[in-house]
Amino acid sequence: MKFFFAALFLIVPFVFLNGQATLVEWNFPNDPDDAIADAGITANAAKTISTVAANTAVFTAGGATTNSASATGWDAGSGTKYWMVEVTTTGYSTLTISSKQRSTTTAPRDFIAEYRIGAAGVWTPIPGGTVLTADNYTSGVLTNLALPAACENQASVFIRWVMSSNVAVNLGVVGTGGVSNIDDVIIRGQLISGTTVATDYFRTFKSGIWNDAAVWESSPDNATWVTSSLIPTSAANEITILAPHIVTMDAAASADQLTINAGASLVHNNGIAFTLNDGAGTDMTVFGNYSINGTMPIGTGTVSIEEFASVFALTNTGGQSDNFAYSNRVLFKSNSAFNWSTTSLFDTDGITYFPINGPNDRPRFVINFDMGTVGAGTTTTFNGSLDVRGNITFTGTGQKIFRDGIFTSATKVLTQTATCGQFIMNGVLPNLGGGGIINLNTNGMQIATGSQGVLTANQEINNSTFTVNGDLFAYELQITGSVNFNLTGALFTQHANGISNTGTLATTGTVTLGTASTIVYDRSTTDQQFTSRTDYANVQITGGSRKVLNGAATMSGNLVLSNGLVVTTNLNLLTITATGSSFGVSDVSFVTGPMKKIGNSAFTFPVGKPITTGPASNGSPTVGGYRFIAISAPALATDEFTAEFYLANANLIGSLTASGLVRISSCEYWRLDQTAGTSSVNVTLSWTDKSKCNYGNYISDPATVVVVHNTATGYPFGSGNWDAYGRDGGNTGIAASGTVTWNNVSTFSPFTIGTTDQSANLLPFKLTSFTVTPKQQTVLINWVVANNNDQQEYILERSKDAIHFETTLTVTAKANSVIADYNYTDAQPLSGWNYYRLRAKDHQNKTQVSSIVKVWMGKGAFISLLPNPASEKIVIHLSGPSSIQQLQLVNTVGQVLRQLNTIQFLNEINISNLQAGIYYIRFLGKDGLTIRSFLKQ
Repeated sequence: MKFFFAALFLIVPFVFLNGQATLVEWNFPNDPDDAIADAGITANAAKTISTVAANTAVFTAGGATTNSASATGWDAGSGTKYWMVEVTTTGYSTLTISSKQRSTTTAPRDFIAEYRIGAAGVWTPIPGGTVLTADNYTSGVLTNLALPAACENQASVFIRWVMSSNVAVNLGVVGTGGVSNIDDVIIRGQLISGTTVATDYFRTFKSGIWNDAAVWESSPDNATWVTSSLIPTSAANEITILAPHIVTMDAAASADQLTINAGASLVHNNGIAFTLNDGAGTDMTVFGNYSINGTMPIGTGTVSIEEFASVFALTNTGGQSDNFAYSNRVLFKSNSAFNWSTTSLFDTDGITYFPINGPNDRPRFVINFDMGTVGAGTTTTFNGSLDVRGNITFTGTGQKIFRDGIFTSATKVLTQTATCGQFIMNGVLPNLGGGGIINLNTNGMQIATGSQGVLTANQEINNSTFTVNGDLFAYELQITGSVNFNLTGALFTQHANGISNTGTLATTGTVTLGTASTIVYDRSTTDQQFTSRTDYANVQITGGSRKVLNGAATMSGNLVLSNGLVVTTNLNLLTITATGSSFGVSDVSFVTGPMKKIGNSAFTFPVGKPITTGPASNGSPTVGGYRFIAISAPALATDEFTAEFYLANANLIGSLTASGLVRISSCEYWRLDQTAGTSSVNVTLSWTDKSKCNYGNYISDPATVVVVHNTATGYPFGSGNWDAYGRDGGNTGIAASGTVTWNNVSTFSPFTIGTTDQSANLLPFKLTSFTVTPKQQTVLINWVVANNNDQQEYILERSKDAIHFETTLTVTAKANSVIADYNYTDAQPLSGWNYYRLRAKDHQNKTQVSSIVKVWMGKGAFISLLPNPASEKIVIHLSGPSSIQQLQLVNTVGQVLRQLNTIQFLNEINISNLQAGIYYIRFLGKDGLTIRSFLKQ
């Protein structure tokens, strides 16, 4: 930025650069075209910048604060042209001044820099400032000068830049003779050492030795700082080591209210007495690094190692470095680290590291180097985690408690000897993981009851047993190695391969699931393997994805269905034993496929099929979901029943032979097989708003709904008859949803819902297909009905506009045929589009209407492009798609932009990313090439 005769002063705080502070700085307005607003000061007025308060300056002209817009020169009267500033240098020495001179080609190019002390002083050239050139107006010439010692520690110093030649031109107006400027003025100085008292605040000025006063600055008020003449002690107010300074204690020292900032370090040398007094609050706070070389601080002061701060034990001379980590005076906060950076051994005999840490304070004890064997016969406790970055072996019969878990770095080994006590993780959320190895022996390792362990990376564990008595959240990670895995608590897995040996429990050892254990299948994206095992206790399904059983599975506890489908087959069958049950089922979580229940307790089979949308010809119904079948308690604990739900037409697997039965469901049925035992049970079926698969009501009168049995056996079913029914167990619910029960059923599979009332419970008619096909000058019409017995007649209707229909044909429903096929030829179709629909009338004279189908019977093929113009998509209607082999979207230069090889009556092409303009659709087929154009908006 430039200054042209006048200046705008910016208040700038002290900023230290290379030991100097910026006293004042003028960053002038940037105005490259020398606008009048920066033009200068009224003629004949004094031009100064005066300091009127600490670190504050104002521009004065003729005694008044101003930034005048008029100018005729740098001064008036004497003819000497200059610009002058005033600054106070009290408390500063080693002063420097920098400025930038600018001059156009027609203006003076040389300046002289002068100073004087006070208003009555004599102007004296600044050494080196007798000729300051300004050869370039665009970039200017930067000058750095040292002010004489006479300018130091003064209340008032004036500095001016004087033109070395008197040019009779108006320098304040562009274009009248040239322009000269002074720009970017900065005055800096070194803080002069002041008087320091022991109770001052202290902060570091540079790296160095604690007992060197030159390392420190002091302040009586924590605001005004001078170079210290004393070293800080415990008498000081506050002591701060600033980043990036490193301070070393090589002689006795004391402190209180000491803070090591982030990025700063304190190195405590071996054998040096560092006394930490106990004053108000925390006496030593570490945000950066503190290194111990054998002797921890003495005294009664307290220490806080803050989050992400580090303590380094560089030696353990005298066996005192480890004392720091198990001192009751030291709190290590979460994510802080005690780095054991020596090969010396640390204490373990009845020692508790991080003893005052609460459950939310989770530091790390870091092994940074390979070391020998540690351990004792008494318990060793780490109220944090063990971070293994160097090989280490634990021995001794005492337990080794790593409260917040174990992390092993790549290739590093944590070893448990044959005589070592058990490794225990008993914190709230202990973590486990890393690229290293844990070698167990005899007593093994456990996650304690009540702890929720988290696998943070794949972990190799070998030998002995890893027992999870609490929870282990494995996510998509793996336990590898040869360890035996014993689960008595809960294992949460999101691995695609479940708990198999290619999934979460990728171990060559034995996997044992305890009688109260729980496997939580929790994957939320793609399918997850439901691993085949016969020793499941409890299983929870959550996460939302499908859990696909990869073999037979048996569970003795509770199947909790929270979110996600269990996919089974007859070969990959899920069995719940006599002690097990099922909970939490819903339309988003059930078993899709067969499942078996063993025992003599009542059971509701949590079966169903995924929710889907039915065919448009049937009204696009939403079907499927949870569709249970229930049984009452069998007589024997060895009885076995297998159930499955089918989203299909019950008419397809048999005819109605039971007396009084007039209709069965066209939408669903169940399989219920008794695979062991002879007990009779009550059978309950259900219906919901997702039961109907066609138009109209599904259930209109629950009181006439019955449970119907079919004689077909085996899987898949053969042909059978719907031969018996019952409802003596009554019904519940309403037409939209409810249940019906048939008591004391002794023959099984399949079952569906039926009705004994011809006027109720439509259990909708099923139109399997409805097609129209042009043949020369006629139209061939075909339809197939899957529950034909329920219908009285069919009425075929035709329209030329899809709005107004007329009857073309009335045909009586074929007798004694569940599935019926009908054909008709329209010998005199309309010219152009012909629209057809089918109306079915049942025995109660209730009708349902199909969707509309159409065919083109005009002369030549019919082609339409809609809309035109178009912005998002173009829709292409064809009357004879079979005559077209290919559609191409091309631009005006013939470039093919899109191509369709599968042609239908209705075709869509997305054009949203095309530029506006004219485009063409080319139709290539047996009749040659046809082209249509459209406009893209």
